[in-house]
Amino acid sequence: MDGLRTEVRRRTVENLAAAPVGVYTLTAPTGAGKTLTVVEAAFAHAEYHGLRRVVMAAPFTSVVTQTAQVLRELVGDEVLLEHHSNIADPDENVQGGPGIRARLAAENWDRPLIATTSVQLLETLFSNRTSKLRKLHRLARSVVIIDEVQSIPWVLLEPAVRMLAQVSEAFDVTVVLCTATQPPVGLLPTFKDVPARRPPVELVGDLRGPRPDLERVVTVPLGPTSWDEVADLVADHAGRNDGQAVAVLNTIADTVTLYGLLAGAPGVRYLSTMLCPAHRRRVIDGINSDLEARRPVVLVSTQMIEAGVDVDFPVGFRAVGPLTSIAQTAGRINRHGTRPTSTLFVFDPEDGATPPSDYRIATKITQQLISQGLDPLRLEAVVEFYRLFAATKGLTDELGINSARDALDFAEVAQLFQLITDETVAVTVPYAGFEPMSIALPNAATIRDVRHSLRLASPYVVNLRLSAFNRASAAGLTTSIPGVPLHAWTGVYTNDTGLDLPSAERSLHL
Repeated sequence: MDGLRTEVRRRTVENLAAAPVGVYTLTAPTGAGKTLTVVEAAFAHAEYHGLRRVVMAAPFTSVVTQTAQVLRELVGDEVLLEHHSNIADPDENVQGGPGIRARLAAENWDRPLIATTSVQLLETLFSNRTSKLRKLHRLARSVVIIDEVQSIPWVLLEPAVRMLAQVSEAFDVTVVLCTATQPPVGLLPTFKDVPARRPPVELVGDLRGPRPDLERVVTVPLGPTSWDEVADLVADHAGRNDGQAVAVLNTIADTVTLYGLLAGAPGVRYLSTMLCPAHRRRVIDGINSDLEARRPVVLVSTQMIEAGVDVDFPVGFRAVGPLTSIAQTAGRINRHGTRPTSTLFVFDPEDGATPPSDYRIATKITQQLISQGLDPLRLEAVVEFYRLFAATKGLTDELGINSARDALDFAEVAQLFQLITDETVAVTVPYAGFEPMSIALPNAATIRDVRHSLRLASPYVVNLRLSAFNRASAAGLTTSIPGVPLHAWTGVYTNDTGLDLPSAERSLHL
């Protein structure tokens, strides 16, 4: 794997450093060291062209936090700004009280290296709200890296890439789209229908010669499997591998089910968005410590473990889902190639749930490919997956975002371009000695006081879908925090599975 990482780094730096400003793709296997490689190449490119900063966007706050931690050790706080929020964006239309004070707490992107979320970056480009647009000028003459680009919802891919291409042309911005499972961005109308626009250039290209990444993980389809059978298989294969294994499921409901069946196993751990950031960080640190020491650790997780989280398990289990997700799970197994080979078992839980819409479509296509004998980790399977998905969904801007932009209807653009379609509400949770009501402020609180309270609370926030929040509030499980635009969770929060939602609310949470 070190040889593969060295080759990916060499090609990326050589091909980007002195290349023209434009749009590029970086397609390399999971575990190939894309993050540090692309940041190094981006700085070399920025120095060559006199660009001002590098902005790196990842899909999840947990990934941004981990990436920022690694980058901070290399460049320090004077260079890096980590900007994301587990607190819902304040409404700039609120003209007084906590609303306006929270808005003033937003960070300004004024450092050479920004680590942020895809939501922050793309909504800065598509929003019509000044609270988001105040960062827009910081993107001019920069390098923008979109990590795990496959996580952008398909319905938003064409307008997102079109916007990035136009920003590149108008404001001297170089864009790099990174992933192990690259969507067919070169076939999008934004490149096909504009002859003068150069399609994205691949920085790594075809990796010939020995490919340890293709040998390090073998997928084994299991077909329909009961939860009891899954639990037995996980426990059995963990027992053969120092008590270590990972199982990734499609919904919170499924993770809670499997975790309950494995709760007596040595070292069993749990990860989902129902854990606050401080809790997730503690779990991930504990997992890495146990993996390194070869102590038992069995992780049950939603797909949040898949994108960019640097863990290395000897064996894995993945409920059948989108091919891109299966490939990402494989990246958490034998990640560093220290074993001759490892196995990823792909199973179809008989009583499992699948999130709706594109996720469900992608899952059915993946099931079809696996039934045809295709290995979801091979390039030909990725190509066929996207071909079938594009044939089903199309490559066009079906929401009409581009048309709204052309008509300068910016309010409509902002309304249509929603990376997170479910409205969420931030609730603070009692964890590791933090008491949510301890950040309450009097009516006479200053802006500095509000900012301080928000910063104190951010590691202890869980975002709930609005529907789940409303039901929880009606049941008396939340309360507002005086002087701060947050709510406190008064229901159950455990050190095992975090915030305890009623079972009916778990099915769609990833």
